[in-house]
Amino acid sequence: MVKLKKQIVASAALGLFALCASPAAFGVAELMISDGTTTVTVKDNAVGDDSPATGFISYTGIGVFTGWNVVLNTDLTKPLSGTAASPSLDVNWSATHTSGSSNLTMWFSDTDFTGPIPTSAFLAGHGGSLTGTLAFTTYLDNTNVAFGTGTLLTSSVYMDGQSGIATSPTVFTVSPYSLTEKLTLTPGAVIPGDNSGDASLMPAADGGYTSALLGIAILGVAAVRRKVLPA
Repeated sequence: MVKLKKQIVASAALGLFALCASPAAFGVAELMISDGTTTVTVKDNAVGDDSPATGFISYTGIGVFTGWNVVLNTDLTKPLSGTAASPSLDVNWSATHTSGSSNLTMWFSDTDFTGPIPTSAFLAGHGGSLTGTLAFTTYLDNTNVAFGTGTLLTSSVYMDGQSGIATSPTVFTVSPYSLTEKLTLTPGAVIPGDNSGDASLMPAADGGYTSALLGIAILGVAAVRRKVLPA
């Protein structure tokens, strides 16, 4: 009987440890912004993140980057948007070009995705307002590292008023893996130049169903943010 009680206590302790450790299963999303000289990295729920919600990074960088003010950069991932088995990454951003010719690059990455397995295609969509050009690139990495670029998924270039959805080839996925969105802004001639947009990444599905969802996500993600950000 004593031995049985010890086994029960030990099992309960292991269960409690697993419960306490469970947030790590979500991975830790990260945002990285650079002007080529100054680089800022913000982890979810760490220094620089203005949102207390897990799966939601909010960052503002005024006077931090050469030639650019990051008015707002908000990033959504699991568990708030999508799940480990069904990823959904979203970057909503606003940046003003104030001087010079430096590019501004924004990366958003999350790890520990477990599906779809063993293969999947992915959809990457962007829409917004630009005074320069935007290169939008997405990656999957089966080594499960943040900002991993092991497999190129999509690569698109947008100008003002343009929007679109790019479909990746079907690629191999190994659980767990990471996903990354990279947005590179090249300034235009207008100063100050106001730029903003929304970029999303998720697995593709048959029949264009996910493509429709992605279009809705690009248009409607602001509604999610209104629920999360303080008034």
